[in-house]
Amino acid sequence: MRAAIVEAARELSRRGVTSVTDPVVTPELLRDYAALHAEQSLALRLSVLLHWDWPSVRTTVAGLRHALEFVGVTSGFGDEWLRIGGCKLFADGVPALGTAWMSRPGGSGTLGGLVTEGDSDAERERALREMIRVLHRERFQIQVHATGDLACDVVADAFANSMTEDPWPRARHVVIHGNFLTRDAIGKLARHGFICNTNSLIKWQASDALRAVLDESRWHRNMPWREILDGGAHLTDSSDAPITEPDWRQALETLVLRECRGSGAISGPDQRLSREEAIRAWTIEPAYQDGQEWLKGSLERGKRADLVVLAEDVLTVEDHELHAVTPVMTVLDGKIVAES
Repeated sequence: MRAAIVEAARELSRRGVTSVTDPVVTPELLRDYAALHAEQSLALRLSVLLHWDWPSVRTTVAGLRHALEFVGVTSGFGDEWLRIGGCKLFADGVPALGTAWMSRPGGSGTLGGLVTEGDSDAERERALREMIRVLHRERFQIQVHATGDLACDVVADAFANSMTEDPWPRARHVVIHGNFLTRDAIGKLARHGFICNTNSLIKWQASDALRAVLDESRWHRNMPWREILDGGAHLTDSSDAPITEPDWRQALETLVLRECRGSGAISGPDQRLSREEAIRAWTIEPAYQDGQEWLKGSLERGKRADLVVLAEDVLTVEDHELHAVTPVMTVLDGKIVAES
């Protein structure tokens, strides 16, 4: 396992990646990361999200409280190379399978639901809200997988309520995916400095198939990047590898064009981002999500020299050529870690 992790880190370096968040880290995997960190074998900065139930996506309130009795750390524990980013929860499923918790059915005729414990929607919602409250109180950044509009509404509201009851300015909680984030939810994220972390690469490769399970308006609005930014919330984008290849270049192209991989159809042209906004979603905004914007994410005096050198100018190449820009050198903390 450790050898596979080291090789994966090398491949990410070759692709021009210097920082990674692993969104599901069990105690066993954390031990492997800690051992590799001690050996200085990982040529990247790693933020981990703790999860104690994998491969199950269901976390119970009692199970979470029991796990927290033995953790003994909070978000931010570690150093600039390996740190506890926070904890991962799952709210609902995914649109493609009809398991996203939606307010109205799609073409599959299903509404989905929460995956937390309980025999009814109300019980499952109470469990999700309680886990968010507990983690916030214990000073863990909370990152929740939520795709459907109802799931996103509950998560954003629970984040906001926790902040109101127990102010913690650096919480920076995250809605992961946020496929059908509502305007109300965006407003709550914006008011508290919270984040939506989307997955443009999933949109790129799955949008054609989603046409069979979504009506036209929702198909176009899936991952409302423009609304998130215009609503004042923080937007980050990620690959969700290994669901997709960790290819930030194709991600930038999709954020700018919103074209589908197979058909080339444009899904939501009014939700496109500018070139600069797309780059921010893969650089300074993820650093903000990590609580490390003082350390990385932009080229400024006093920050670490983490950067990728490209053969082309990413700001001027044609939109459809963004996926093909060529990393020729990756620099981490001022040292060359990959070079072609």
